[in-house]
Amino acid sequence: GTTIMEQELDINLDKVILPLKRWWWALLVAAALAATAAYFYSLQLPRLYQATTTIMVGQSIKATELTTRDIELSGLLAQTYSDMAGRQLVLEGVVKALSLELPWSSLKDRVTADPIRGTQLFQIKVTADDPEQARLIADEVARQLILHSPTNQYQQQNQQNQLFVQQRLEDLQVKIQTGQARLEALQADMSGPLTAEQVKELQQEIDTLEDLLADWEKNYTELLILYRNTDSPNQLAIIESAQAGLKPVSPNLPLNTAVAGGVGLAVAVALALGIGAFDRTIRSAGDLSTVAEARVLGAV
Repeated sequence: GTTIMEQELDINLDKVILPLKRWWWALLVAAALAATAAYFYSLQLPRLYQATTTIMVGQSIKATELTTRDIELSGLLAQTYSDMAGRQLVLEGVVKALSLELPWSSLKDRVTADPIRGTQLFQIKVTADDPEQARLIADEVARQLILHSPTNQYQQQNQQNQLFVQQRLEDLQVKIQTGQARLEALQADMSGPLTAEQVKELQQEIDTLEDLLADWEKNYTELLILYRNTDSPNQLAIIESAQAGLKPVSPNLPLNTAVAGGVGLAVAVALALGIGAFDRTIRSAGDLSTVAEARVLGAV
């Protein structure tokens, strides 16, 4: 039983191996021809260059009060802005700003934006026939996103608030310094020869001044926290300006050549196996046994 199974296995393997051994030269020729054709065809394709710019959503990584919720919210906003990058509102602004002589829809396939998972960042990638044009378009897409986000309006309002808070901090600082000096002077007066009435008056003034200083210091602390925490989770900042590579990203000559060679080889193998399946020529005792449906007892 084992001998019969071994013979059948050998016969099945022969059906695969023998056609490949017989047509090995044709397989190599087919792979070489396909790879060569793909190489020269790729040379005729237009060169495309890519530029990439990176944008951060929300607070800077230098912020000391950054929370997990801020990062999660910024990540969701990064996905939203990534989707906006390919929309008509943004692309029309790009065409108008750069005076491009093409419809905005033609940029739709050239502009892609993807959030970087687990971060507040997303990348804008632009492909164009010229590296400089790719760089200009990528930078302009980023600028248009910022123009259509709350960033500009927030920055203007924030700047006004910052000036007001800064002025109030300076005023409070002067009051605290003046009050502290006055308090030290009153405490020094308390050590001198005083009447009971004078001690009472000085103590009342000291108590009042201490209450005022406590209020001023509390206000100062609250304003200082407000001054330092003015970042919004919904503002954009360009982390990395667009940089265009000097080498084209398309066509990929090595990849196209290798894929075409592999496809050509696969097609040639399939044809060789097909020819072998229909070949009825008896070349071995195994072939004879298969055709005659009988075991071979001997050979001369």
